[in-house]
Amino acid sequence: MTSFHYRAVSAAGEIVEGDMDASTPDAVVESLRKQGHFPLSVGNGSAAPAARRAAALPALRLSGRRRAPSLGGLATTTRELATLVRAGMPLDRGLRFATDMAGEKALRKALERIYQRVQSGAALSEAVSEYGLFPGYYSGMLRAGEAGGNLHQVMDQLASYLDRVYSLRESLRSALVYPVILLLMTVATIIVMFAFVLPQFRPLFEQLGADLPLLTRGFLAAGDFIEAYWWAGLLAAVLAVAAFRFRLRDPAFRRNWDGTKLRMPLIGNIITRVETARFARTLSMLLTGGLPLTEALRIVPDSLTSTVFRDSTEAVGKGLREGGSLARGVARAGAFPPLAVQLIQVGEEAGRLDGVLAELATALETESQRSIQRLLSLMVPTITIILGAIVALVIISVLGAFLSVNDLAY
Repeated sequence: MTSFHYRAVSAAGEIVEGDMDASTPDAVVESLRKQGHFPLSVGNGSAAPAARRAAALPALRLSGRRRAPSLGGLATTTRELATLVRAGMPLDRGLRFATDMAGEKALRKALERIYQRVQSGAALSEAVSEYGLFPGYYSGMLRAGEAGGNLHQVMDQLASYLDRVYSLRESLRSALVYPVILLLMTVATIIVMFAFVLPQFRPLFEQLGADLPLLTRGFLAAGDFIEAYWWAGLLAAVLAVAAFRFRLRDPAFRRNWDGTKLRMPLIGNIITRVETARFARTLSMLLTGGLPLTEALRIVPDSLTSTVFRDSTEAVGKGLREGGSLARGVARAGAFPPLAVQLIQVGEEAGRLDGVLAELATALETESQRSIQRLLSLMVPTITIILGAIVALVIISVLGAFLSVNDLAY
């Protein structure tokens, strides 16, 4: 017989741990389940949890910058781990198996360190939270699943949510490919025309000895500038982007920039729908997982990208903890659309807030995708028209120069 240290969730939702003599870890798992416990980890030895935790912590402190796992890889691994736990595999063995199957280097490294913490006696939610590169709602959902004894169901919900977010992001990237390529080709065409094509006509214009039209002189001067100082323009663009990204680290500047984006035509409406959909989807998922509303609202801001909506959500949570209702808090925040306020109020009155939030998120996600597709479909003809107009102006400037010479000849 070997002594195994176990960690599990009791039927009352409390974390229990201790030592048990058994022939194999599977026997410990089976015994815990007969007692009504949900096993979290089973390891060898009876060393004190605090000592094992202290020994494992240095392994989690990585030097240098760590790369966060991708949403797609995290969704796949979460679903695989949920399947393994549902099949009866102990959590630590499931983590080891999921680590071996992970193809992404950043994800595999994260799982290795989380596995070490679980082996040392930590709960899965605690290990994920300590790693620091997973979304904040991820560890919150896991904590709710551990307390409720339905960890595999919660992980299934998490995987579905991550799949939905990943699919939306990938569809947007795919839709942006053609407009971005067209925009780059437009910029390249303009540079070539001004820097290489127009200067070819300069000797001919000089031989004719006539005063050139203002438009032709302007284009020739622009071509000379691009040919002589293209490197300065490129350097200025790179420095401007770097300075802007640096300024975004300032919370005040970031908040002002996010507020400016919300006031932009078309783009502001899309951002509002996307952020509200994230708010509703994440809150619905956390409530379905068993978290109290006040605790869920502490986690939801981690899923939002706009500081305006983060601040609004934190204000909603503060108002709720002071005795207000969710609908009144959302209405008072001012950032959320009227549809969200109305549906949340209906959900509170009907006692099915999680379901109404899920329906709201689905509706807003569909609206967002349609709006993004419409915006992208407008970008392509707009860029094409701009390119055609510039090419037409260049041709007119060249023809205008020749016509002015002919007029002088007569």
